[in-house]
Amino acid sequence: KTIDVTVASGDWIAAGTTGNSEHQYRASVAIPEITQSVMDNGMVLVYLNTSSANAPSEASGGYALVPYVVTYVGYTRVYSAVYYLGSVTFTEKDTDTTTPSVYNMQFRVVVCDEVEKNLLINTDLTNYDQVMQTLENSEK
Repeated sequence: KTIDVTVASGDWIAAGTTGNSEHQYRASVAIPEITQSVMDNGMVLVYLNTSSANAPSEASGGYALVPYVVTYVGYTRVYSAVYYLGSVTFTEKDTDTTTPSVYNMQFRVVVCDEVEKNLLINTDLTNYDQVMQTLENSEK
């Protein structure tokens, strides 16, 4: 199951004190497809649409497994995610601890049950297209 998620610029909530190393932005989104069965036996993969990350052009144009690091002039930004029963929390953290988040970010959340997880055992999980191809071929 693939769920497209857009975190609007206004949905990011600052956590920590600007200028301190713990400063970051978070956004939680309900994903009811993450059931107890998925938590116990499956897995959840989160991919960032690199075009939405305002990344340098050589890194843009596809989906990258998070955590994903973007290098800008003078600092780096790390996108990550943690999943829970029924939700995913996305995090954006800059090494300069002061750059505000102003972007609408697009993610793809791939929720796998136990069977799908086992199908992906020999798949490069960092390659979104390969993951989707493996899952789609299993449905045929």
